[in-house]
Amino acid sequence: MKIKSSMWFVVPALIVFMVMCLLVAIFTIQNSQTIVLKYEIPLLKHEIIPETEIAIVYLILISIAIGITIMVFFVTLAGIGWRYYALKTQLRENKTRKWLWKKREDAMAYSLKGFHQDAIDSFEKIIDKNHPHNELYVGLAEAFERKDDPQNAIANYNSILSRDPRNMRSLFGAAENWERLGNYAEAIALYKRILDIDPNSPFAFQKKQDLLEKAGQYEEAIQAYQRSGVMLDSPDTQEKLASLYYRLAVKQLKDSDLRAAERTLKDGRKVYDYYVPNMLILANLYMKMDRERDARKIWEQTAEHTLSTVIFHRLEDYYYNQKGDPRENLKPVIDQYKRLIEANDANHLRLALGKLYLKLELYDESEQMLLEFQTSDQSIPQVHLLLADLYHRTEKVDKALEEYRFSSELVDIKIADYKCFKCGSMYEYWADQCTSCKSWGTIEDLFFTKGPKSLLPELKQKPMPQLPSASEENSVEEAVVSPS
Repeated sequence: MKIKSSMWFVVPALIVFMVMCLLVAIFTIQNSQTIVLKYEIPLLKHEIIPETEIAIVYLILISIAIGITIMVFFVTLAGIGWRYYALKTQLRENKTRKWLWKKREDAMAYSLKGFHQDAIDSFEKIIDKNHPHNELYVGLAEAFERKDDPQNAIANYNSILSRDPRNMRSLFGAAENWERLGNYAEAIALYKRILDIDPNSPFAFQKKQDLLEKAGQYEEAIQAYQRSGVMLDSPDTQEKLASLYYRLAVKQLKDSDLRAAERTLKDGRKVYDYYVPNMLILANLYMKMDRERDARKIWEQTAEHTLSTVIFHRLEDYYYNQKGDPRENLKPVIDQYKRLIEANDANHLRLALGKLYLKLELYDESEQMLLEFQTSDQSIPQVHLLLADLYHRTEKVDKALEEYRFSSELVDIKIADYKCFKCGSMYEYWADQCTSCKSWGTIEDLFFTKGPKSLLPELKQKPMPQLPSASEENSVEEAVVSPS
């Protein structure tokens, strides 16, 4: 133990003593009188100090020095006593803390082994509410979490927050448990508190955004993105914001607020122009508002910029349902197909145009498009099935059978028209959100590509069954062949 740490008062005392010495020195210069100094014990008449002449200033100086010395002695003694008491108290607290931590580890071990109630009982026994330890309350809250009791977990996290409102572990824990209970409002409020303490917490920001989306608070989620300072020119962020604008517009349409939905979709275009789900719903909105010209313009411009067959299908449906000959009505769409195929070498548009020709019973044109599509890859079962249907309709039975045979020899895959290009899930119909990876706007034509490079799925031929030889037939009753 260092005594110096208990003697912080020495320096001020010395300063006072020096000032007093200076004052006495001044007094000495100005007053040179002397007095007779004597001291005898009363009644005994015994002189302890014989009569001696001494200057007054020396007497004053000696008295001050004796007083300061006595003061320093007693204060030092008190400081040493206090340090001894503090050290003894600290040793006792360390011993108690060590015991508590041993019990805490035992309780946590119970919880991790699945004995949640035993863990809870152990924590409640060692918790002293008059002298609470945050770590013990955290351990108790985690035990309730493992027991699938989020309500009591929140109560223990709140007990910590009542004493320490900035305790991050408790804020995160309480927020996660409110989310488990489905109370997104409370969870969002806690994540906002976390961001007030640490504005640069990416996890808290992302969780808050996810919960705002789950709660349907799309407008606030958009504003949070715009205030967050994240790079809005990032493609991922733009796509995320565009999906938020889309869902907000859908919500407004359900409330029959067409004008608000239109404004929202236009604002979404400022962030991510020609986002396919937004363009689809905006065109549908114009159709509801009897603005067919605007809807057609949206479809045509979006098809031009995105090469999306989803948009082309909407255009096809629009022109096909118009009065008159469908072939004549669909000429603008066919012309746009041809122009974009030539300009972008978009192979997926050849397949889409081949399907359209087949629908219009323009069999020669359909065959030409499908065969051109196959020049890059002949292992696509969907195309063989389309050709088989085409040859069947035109009574080319031999060719139809050949195409069916080609299709059957290819690997077994789900015959679908759409695919999520984020997780690979296949869909028979287009959807705005992938149900597998929960991504928005990632479902496109199975063979969608925006340039000469194809995004066709990798397909392999099925292994052909190997029949046993004559020598093996006698020894093997039955051969089972499985694909490798």
